[in-house]
Amino acid sequence: MKNINLYATVYDHLLEPSLKSLKRRVADFAKKYHSSAVLDLCSGTGMQCRMLGKKRIQTLGLDMDERMVSYARQKAPDIPFICADAGISPLKSGSISTIIISFALHDKPQALRTAIMLETKRLLSENGKIIIVDFENAWSKKSRWGYRLVYLIERMAGNEHFWNGRRFLKAGGLTGFLKEHNLTVIERYDSEKSCTAIVVAEWKNDE
Repeated sequence: MKNINLYATVYDHLLEPSLKSLKRRVADFAKKYHSSAVLDLCSGTGMQCRMLGKKRIQTLGLDMDERMVSYARQKAPDIPFICADAGISPLKSGSISTIIISFALHDKPQALRTAIMLETKRLLSENGKIIIVDFENAWSKKSRWGYRLVYLIERMAGNEHFWNGRRFLKAGGLTGFLKEHNLTVIERYDSEKSCTAIVVAEWKNDE
């Protein structure tokens, strides 16, 4: 078990700390919008779910990486985590009030991004909200420094991950993605130092 979870342990201790402030804000947004049941798609080590749990928000984590799911279960045995594909989940339609997708779009090929969004729409309850965290193109001097840092980190993530991310930004980053999928932004937070945005959104009524 220790060998299986080495990857998740390293990820949790080296990368997750740099994301804590963003994940806290995501949890605050979930609380603000009275989320009764939250699904964290591509939940990784489960840190976001643990933060939601501390706010007494009912939460469920989903990830297709067995190592991550196993690690998340060990860290938070009171929170349910399932191993499944974010584009084809076993969950009931209309059963989730808020879905979180954190840094889990830019690294995917376009077809999988679309599948994830279709699945998200299926799972959301009426008037449900989606909270997305992902990269933007630089919009200020400070964000340009953040963009350079992100570039270096993404370059180390492997060719497929990196080039999917480049295509995501070329298409307009998170802002372009929201327009492509006809999502209306309710609230937004921009982080210049990581060239990242957090948005609370919902699908337009006329779709």
